[in-house]
Amino acid sequence: MYAQIHGYHWNVEGPNFRQLHATFEEQYQNLWAALDEIAERIRSQGAYAPGSVADLMALAAPEDTPAQLAHEISPN
Repeated sequence: MYAQIHGYHWNVEGPNFRQLHATFEEQYQNLWAALDEIAERIRSQGAYAPGSVADLMALAAPEDTPAQLAHEISPN
């Protein structure tokens, strides 16, 4: 999710660019902050937190939603 939202942030275009760019930035910063807590909870359960791209890819589900044009995304 972090990578997907960061990708949206980098690639958003269109008339709502500034609003969406800022929203995606806030979201990916919040997700990044949560990652350490999530990893620590995984470790507290006796498992190893995924620590490489290969580990993450092995756990990933197919992406449901590719990046879209800004005018295709409804702002909150």
